[in-house]
Parts: sequence; C-alpha cells; structure tokens
Amino acid sequence: MAVAMPIQFDDELDKPAINIGVRTCRLNMRGLPMSTTMEEAFAVKEVFSVFGKMEVESICNGYASLLFETPQGALRAMCASGRVCYKGYYLTVSEQDIPNKNFEYMKNSNDDLTVDPTYVKFDGNVLHQFLSLRNTICFANKDVMAFPQIAVDLENVMRMGWPDARAILYGSVIIGTSTVSSDADCFVYVPKFNLVENDFSVGRAMEIFEDRLNIFLDVQTLDDHIHPSFKFFHIPSGIYCRVNFKHYLHVYTSRLEKFLLSLNESFVPVALVLKYWGRVHGLLGRDHMSTYGLMILLLFYLQQPPCYIPSVQYLQSKMHAETIVDKWNVNFLDKFEMLPRHTKPLSIPDLLGGFFAFYSTFNFKDFVVCPYLGQAIVKNAFNNVDNLSDIFEKYKNNVTFFCEPPLRCSPMVIQDTFQHNCNLTSLLSYEYVHEFQGYCKFAFEAYNAGKSNFFKEFLETILLRKPRMPETIKIKKFKFKEDLYENFENDVESWRFIVCENLAMLLKTICKIHFIKVVERRNNACSKFETVWIGIVKKRIWERPANTTYSVDFLLKERLVTDAICCDSNLSTSLSFNLTMWYITGTKCVHNDISYIRGPYTDFIKFVNFFKQQVCQWLFVCTGPRCSEGFLSVLAKVDR
Repeated sequence: MAVAMPIQFDDELDKPAINIGVRTCRLNMRGLPMSTTMEEAFAVKEVFSVFGKMEVESICNGYASLLFETPQGALRAMCASGRVCYKGYYLTVSEQDIPNKNFEYMKNSNDDLTVDPTYVKFDGNVLHQFLSLRNTICFANKDVMAFPQIAVDLENVMRMGWPDARAILYGSVIIGTSTVSSDADCFVYVPKFNLVENDFSVGRAMEIFEDRLNIFLDVQTLDDHIHPSFKFFHIPSGIYCRVNFKHYLHVYTSRLEKFLLSLNESFVPVALVLKYWGRVHGLLGRDHMSTYGLMILLLFYLQQPPCYIPSVQYLQSKMHAETIVDKWNVNFLDKFEMLPRHTKPLSIPDLLGGFFAFYSTFNFKDFVVCPYLGQAIVKNAFNNVDNLSDIFEKYKNNVTFFCEPPLRCSPMVIQDTFQHNCNLTSLLSYEYVHEFQGYCKFAFEAYNAGKSNFFKEFLETILLRKPRMPETIKIKKFKFKEDLYENFENDVESWRFIVCENLAMLLKTICKIHFIKVVERRNNACSKFETVWIGIVKKRIWERPANTTYSVDFLLKERLVTDAICCDSNLSTSLSFNLTMWYITGTKCVHNDISYIRGPYTDFIKFVNFFKQQVCQWLFVCTGPRCSEGFLSVLAKVDR
C-alpha cells in the first residue's frame, strides 16, 4: 500500500560519517611508564591486539605510536581509551596529530579544484599509501565532527523566517567521501513550502544570513533559476555549504548510498579512491559524470556476483509500506542485522581492479546501468512503457498518469536508484564513454601489473599517469526522431508542421540561437517535406542544470538561465551547424538531422547532447494538450 508521508528524519543515517581509516588507523598512545622501551613492544602489542591486528611502531618517553591493520580495530581501541591497563598504568589513546595541510590545488580539465596527487606519498605497502592518500585529501575527524553544527546554525537562522524549518546535511559529508575541496550540501525542509515563491524565499533567507556575519560569510546566490539556492562559508567548520529547498530525493539517495557503503569497511575507501581518481583525470565535473553517478557505478558493480550488496528493489520489497517523495518510493530496509553481510575485510586493490575490469568492457551502447534491479537492462526495454516489466510499476504509473518524462537514452545510461526516469549521464557523449573506458582499461592493466609486487605502484600509476587514447572518428551528423503524434488528441493533419515550427521557436526564443532558414522544399514523389536551417551558437547554452520538473512557467525560467549564460564572458564559443527538419506525410514521426559545419568539435558534441536530452524534452512537454496553458501562449509570455 502506498502511503504519502512527509519527509522523515533519520538521526543515524543523517550523521556525518567519520573518516575512519583516514587518521584513525595510526594512533597515539600515552601513559606508559617512562622506562618503557621498544624491547617491551611485544607486551604492549599483546594488550592492544584484543582490538584487532596491529603493530607498535615506536615507544619513547611514555608515548607510543600504534598502527592498526583495519580502521575498525583502531576505532575500538579509541573507544577503550582510559580503560586499558598496562602494568598498573591506564593508557590514553587518540588519533595521531597530522600537521595542517598547505597543499596546492590543481585544476583538472573541467576547471575543478582538487588536491595535487604529487603531494601523496607513495611509499611503503599499499595500505600505507592509501593512508597517505586519505591523510592528504580528507578532512580530519575533528573537522568532520564539527559539520553537524552547519545544520544546527542553518536551522536556527532559517527558523527566524520559517518557524518549522528543518536543515539536513546530505551528500559526501554524510556518506564519508568528502575531501578538503568538497562543499557541504544541506537541504532545508519547510512544511507547506510554496515552490512558486522560491526566488522570494531565497532572497529573504539571504537577508537574514547577512545579519549573522559572526557565523556566515560570503553569502551568495547560485546561478540556478530552476531550483534557486544559495551558498555561504560557515566559519565554525571552515567549509562552504550549498543550501537548497527542493532536493527531497537527494537526502534519501544519500541515506541509501551511506547504508550500502557501510555494509563492508572496504567500500568507503574504494569510493574515495575512485572519486579522487575521477577528479584528478577530469572524468568528473561540469559537462561530465557527476560524483553521484560514479558512486552509482560502484554500487552497481558491488551488486554483481558474488553480490556484496543487495539491489534496491530487494531492500524495498522488504518494507510493508511506501514513502512517497516527489512521486517516487524512497523507503528501504536499513537494518544491518536483517541482511547477509560480507563482514570479512575485502582487499581494496582487488575491489578497485574488479571495478576497472568490469567497466572497461561494459556495453554502455546497448545496456542501462540499473542499481534498482542490480542488473543491466537493454535500453530498448524503455522504448515502450506498456511493454516494460511490472517491476517498474512506479515508473510506468508516473510516466503514464502523471506526465513524468520517460527515461531518455544516451550513449551512457545510469539510472537513479529511486527516480527511475532520471538518467544521471544524459548529457555525456560517445567520446566521453570511450575516454572513461580507456581510463578503466589502463587502470585494470596497472592492477594486473601490480600483482607481482603487492600493488606497490598501483595507486601511483592510476593517479599520476594517463593512458594514450587513440584518435576517435569525428561524427559529422547526428539523427533524431521525434514521436510526438500521440501528444495530439485528434488526428490533426498539420501536427508535423506544428512540431517543426515549435522546435524552431524553442531554439530561437529560449536558447537564443541565431537561426536562418536556408531552404524549404517538398518532394512530391515520396511526399517528403524538408526545411533546412543554419544555426550559429555564440554561448555555451548547454552549461545549465538539467530540469526534471515542468511547471507552466518552466520556459520562463529556462529563458532566464540562457540570459545569465549570455552575460558570462567565460562561456563564449563560436559554433555553426545545419539543422534539417523533415517528415513524410502519413507517418507518425518528425526527423531532425544536425550536421557539423565549423567551430570547436567538443562544443558541437555537447550541443548535440543538449539538444537530444533537454530541447527535445521541452518540445515533448510543451507540444500538444500536455501543456496546460498552450505552447504558443507560453512563448508569447517569454517574448513579452
């Protein structure tokens, strides 16, 4: 039975994850008799071995340095601090102090800042190298424990405007994969919040924040007219925080991700290495795969035999009721004791090698990565909603009865865990897929080569070296087919002409593309009608957030996004293309062919993906009776 419930708050799953394994594998211990020397290391080791396999690295002046093999052992030793007795002396255990980081940041190909990997010490065995990596790129635990104060301070301020407001952290801070270059993400839940008043609400919140300069600095709005939000620098925690009012689902996906990665102590370290690997090589970031998308790839790999983690469908099938957020079920079984677990620590290099091997040969062209079922699904299965398996009942109902857009297929399709019509990689090109798999193949070869020397050079190779990518064939022409006939309730003879005219108006009015009609011709022999346009793009209009909600005024907001892009001198380009729109009388589809003329080819590929994933979706939503106010009237309002 589906139960529409308000957003729920889970104190345990919403807590920031301590980076156990970052600094807590190596501990300081004090309180030993001053006469204790390294000759007594074996006796000290016997006392602490009850917590896990470990070594005593040094003993001097009553202090000792302990190195545990697993983070859990180190954590157990820390929890017993002050209660461990050696020769009548009670010993105190704490995490080892790490000097303040003054590392330089590097920019990857996407202009995203990340810690330069040359600062990582690749000395010793692979465990020592991993600890060096974590010590270099991660927050200290004392910093992580200060993160909840962000939500507390934010909530106190928000309640001055909305007394029932609730602030919840989500994302990498909660999951345990945050790095020193990460921002915190916070969702503000306001009961009975009116989304139409988003802009006013954000502005009102910022006015309140600007009066709290002792806690918040650098308060600024983010350039997102679809989901207005803002960010600030939180002085007590020393981190930037992004605040939004809309992303209910992000809170639940973070909880699910944290729960699944907690099923084995090796999963979070693997996730951290993959995230850093993707950042260093420019595989993550704007116009590329998101960090969340990469984490879903990791979860999907772990769902494959021997099935280290269960599928989302299995976790939801164990619940008697649904929790509906934004039309999707987000409830799942989160009880560790009710699931079979691989409690034995798994090898981090083996998990990484398995990940790289799996995706270096994965058939992204024909299959969807589906963490909901934990198995790959043929893309063609989503072409017709009626023929889709009843396992996707929620998807079928939302697309059929609630006018939610269907899953859009692209060269790489990673389906969201809860929102099944969301493709997390909808804007990626074939070139990106080729590049991603090239890096995976290179990393897998480094894994195989590392078996002979216990992986001593494995991390250094995959982080500091790049594969030699073969030249890819440039595709000059892309073809699309629009099946919009069903959007018209009556058999309107002119529906194809309406679709073509509306598409042209979309590109000119909303995207601000300089559009010139070159020729219009009809072939009476085959009843083919064809219109050829030349388009000139001066700004990278594809660098905008993907929209998944389509209110009556969503085109107005998209126009504002375009206006903001046109004002940004850093987003200039010069791209020319041909657009041929044609149809054959008597058929039920319209064809669009986009051909490259001149300009940056990478920008052309990004524009083609933008056209396919967003412009075509706008056309689908706004053409025909699905648009409650009518497409042309909305465009007329935009022009005014």
